[in-house]
Amino acid sequence: MNKHSIRRIGVGVAAAVALATAVAAPAQAFVPGPIGVVYAGPEFQLSINTDGGNPAHTTRHADGTWAAWDSVPDMYYNPGATSSLTQAESGTGKTFLAAEGSAIQFLIRDSATGQWTSPSGTAAPIPDEVPIEHSGNTPATARITKLVGSVVMGGEFHLFGQRGPSALYEVVRHTDGTWGAWQELYVPGQIGEIKELSVASTDGAGIQLVAVAGGKLWHANRADAGSAFAAWGDVFANSSNPGTAEHVAVAAVKGELQVVVTGNNGTGIYHAIRRATGSWTVFGDVKAATKASLGTIAGVGVADTDRLSGNDALQVVVVDTAGHLRHTVRNSAGSWTTFGDVDAVIPNSHLGTAVSVAGAGQ
Repeated sequence: MNKHSIRRIGVGVAAAVALATAVAAPAQAFVPGPIGVVYAGPEFQLSINTDGGNPAHTTRHADGTWAAWDSVPDMYYNPGATSSLTQAESGTGKTFLAAEGSAIQFLIRDSATGQWTSPSGTAAPIPDEVPIEHSGNTPATARITKLVGSVVMGGEFHLFGQRGPSALYEVVRHTDGTWGAWQELYVPGQIGEIKELSVASTDGAGIQLVAVAGGKLWHANRADAGSAFAAWGDVFANSSNPGTAEHVAVAAVKGELQVVVTGNNGTGIYHAIRRATGSWTVFGDVKAATKASLGTIAGVGVADTDRLSGNDALQVVVVDTAGHLRHTVRNSAGSWTTFGDVDAVIPNSHLGTAVSVAGAGQ
């Protein structure tokens, strides 16, 4: 990230994703609900990264209006452009955001004030005793080069990254503000190069990962922080096969994992649910359900909102290859709104062309 204002758009979820492991029960038919106005609940935080590496942020309020793009102040150490970012909602009105450039940055946004702060200050890099830039080896020998997902559980921020095409790592920021060391994650089974990954927790204790590898979706989970991950499972084999997978985002909604995948050279977007029992619905065609005309999709972000009232809604934002942002909502009954033009309804613009999206919701 360059030494100038950082802008961000956050999509509730977290930038992250989970796929199923065990053999699932027979897939259930996807029945799209009617298109209509959906109450989206509390705020939806949308963050984007741009072609210049300048993140930006906006908020979609409960009444459906959008806040102007905000300018996020320089983080405590800002050596170059952002290449990847992820965010997650704390559950207490705060958004945790991590971004990677030539080093990893961390910020917290307070929804009540709209202010971003760096817990470590704004003038110095993360202290040496916080090995957030490295792989956790002793001695640390490799840097995390891509952030792929995050989730907050019990007030702790779990951040996931890669240091290579298939090596996955996790680091935890504890409730007292201290960071642990990067720990390599071992997930049994060979799925090849992981192109994209998303993370969610459906029960507040376990972690579910969903990865794009070899044009397919793969899922792995663990019961809690002290447990090992189960082997990667083939999501398409346990659900249905909508085609070649390219981008994925996941969110936990009422104890179930909702997965949105895009693919087929950016022409398709599909949705499925992994039930609490481990069974999967088949993938439904979101473009057909929303009667949408979208450009070539280059990225997707999702988040669950309105958890406090129990009227959970899945909010979805996609970005196309021209940088256009489109937004839709799926309510708990399965109804979808039409895709709205985010750029047309936000009062001002952001720096650069959007290339990726991340989300978080309340």
